[in-house]
Amino acid sequence: MKKLIFITCFTILFVGKIFGQAQIDIPFTITDGTYNIQLAVGLDLTATNCIDPPLGEWDIFYFPPPGVFETRFDLQPYGCPGMSSYKDYRAPGNPPAFPFTGVIEHTLWWQVSAPGVPINITYNLPPGSIMTVTDNITGTLLNLGPFTGQGVATIPGSYTAYATKALLKMFYNNIGGGVTQGPIFYLLPDNLNFGDVAYGQSKTLPVMILNIGYLDSLFINNVISSHASFTFEPNSFPIILAPGQAQMFEITYSGITGGTHIDSILFFHNAPTSPGTLNVSAETYPPGPNCEAQMFWQVIVAEEGNPFANLLLFGLDSAATDGIDSQLGESELPPFPPAGAFEARLFLPDNNFSGSLGSYCDFRCAILPYTGQKEWRLAYQTEYGNTINISWDFPAYMTGVLLDIINGTFINVPMIDSGSYTVQDPYTFDRLRMLIDFNITSPVELVSFNATLLNNNVQLNWSTATETNNSGFEIQRKELGVRSQELEWEKIGFVPGFGTTTEPKSYSFTDENVTTGMYKYRLKQIDFDGSSEFSNEIEVAVDFTPKEFVLYQNYPNPFNPNTVISYQLPVSGDVILKVYDVLGNEVATLVDEYKPAGMYEVEFNASALPSGVYFYQLKTGNYIQTKKMVLMK
Repeated sequence: MKKLIFITCFTILFVGKIFGQAQIDIPFTITDGTYNIQLAVGLDLTATNCIDPPLGEWDIFYFPPPGVFETRFDLQPYGCPGMSSYKDYRAPGNPPAFPFTGVIEHTLWWQVSAPGVPINITYNLPPGSIMTVTDNITGTLLNLGPFTGQGVATIPGSYTAYATKALLKMFYNNIGGGVTQGPIFYLLPDNLNFGDVAYGQSKTLPVMILNIGYLDSLFINNVISSHASFTFEPNSFPIILAPGQAQMFEITYSGITGGTHIDSILFFHNAPTSPGTLNVSAETYPPGPNCEAQMFWQVIVAEEGNPFANLLLFGLDSAATDGIDSQLGESELPPFPPAGAFEARLFLPDNNFSGSLGSYCDFRCAILPYTGQKEWRLAYQTEYGNTINISWDFPAYMTGVLLDIINGTFINVPMIDSGSYTVQDPYTFDRLRMLIDFNITSPVELVSFNATLLNNNVQLNWSTATETNNSGFEIQRKELGVRSQELEWEKIGFVPGFGTTTEPKSYSFTDENVTTGMYKYRLKQIDFDGSSEFSNEIEVAVDFTPKEFVLYQNYPNPFNPNTVISYQLPVSGDVILKVYDVLGNEVATLVDEYKPAGMYEVEFNASALPSGVYFYQLKTGNYIQTKKMVLMK
């Protein structure tokens, strides 16, 4: 009798923790069409960023095997390494206090049952709360919402096909303190970095304005950019946003002026925080050459204190000459500007470099692959700086030396790998020689080739440093038969190459048609002219036989009314899998038969059972394992 009372009390305490609820509790039902999983976010004065057992949070250890839907909140980005939970409650501010106005971010983590399956999030948001769902990288690959009230948000299959996480953001307006009427301006994100944009080119990024107020509309009366290179659409005002409504702006940066730009765009509105500030940044090197050879590289010439820099291209091509090769994009430049204006260019070998024929790109004649030496010459003048900086980034097959044009005794700098050199007296040394030695022995420089086992498949990965006339790679496989007898090589796929490029490229191919055994793989690199070359061979051991007995946690858990139980057997044998209630009564026998070694899963339907805690037990040979699960109706 005492034992029965103890078990009953333990069950009440455990279920009480499972069903713990925060002061602001917002549940979600999430599914990819196979299983419904219950998640929740919210606010509580006692909540932390990690696991809060009194509020019903608990750490979930492992994802189920591939092919089974699972979703949860990843707590690691918020200072909780290795932790995840079906509930993620947070404190309302620091120090915690209600009413609360602010934004709380949660990381949604999933595994879909099949590639490209969409995920539906059913929500019922309380007054004073708004939800968005975005990707966890830039916010441009996935951007859903804002959502208010009741409804369903769908993460498309095009995103779940390659991504496993997204940011779920909750915008709270005076939550826990009643309704406030004033509009609230919110900018998402509050900064845009356009990165490097070529001279004369443009790039567009989105930004979203939200009214996270509850009753009154937000009026955007005007938007002003601090620099003409940054423009925006729409540009007709006023723009009126009802509570919970959003407006997407497209911000465009045009590389019409060179240098680094760190500017801002101001949004003037009727909320107390006006104006809202969007920080924007970008960088452009003018004037970029618009030419291309079979193989080419770059040097960047910059002046101290000057935001402008010139990007110069030099390279090799079988059709190049010592003059202007318009078919390769070379064009003759006018004479140097008057003194006092920055300029940098390449002088072509016209009349043994004694003339003034210049271009922003200069290619030499060579039949690839090529081994030998070529010379280029740089010319520049300063605007108001006292030094000139020359930087380069060379691959392993080329080295060089930077020399003054007198005799190479004043300036003699090795050009190896990545580096730079600062000319301290650019008025005296306003031209330099580049002697470049090439050792291009192969049309494709393969720098890595390896294989990994991934989800019961063999994934091949390889990369190249450079490519010349590369049509692509034929993937070949050889299986080791009985007594290690090697069978014939067979073609199992083809991956197109990048033609001719001096930039590193990465490739991958997945062999899905493998079973337990030994395999060899190699690449057959094929040129456009039909010539080919084989890579080194790599050997892969594939063994899908489990190495140990494992009884996995059921999924989903908690569940209603269906859940899946998986287990693996390293050896064949009789298997018994049963379900018990908290009093030890058997409620179901799921498996009772002989099973060969392998991985198995079985579905348990508890529609006839009441809510509560249950246990499932696996017996096979000397192995016995028991785990707990929760039925929540």
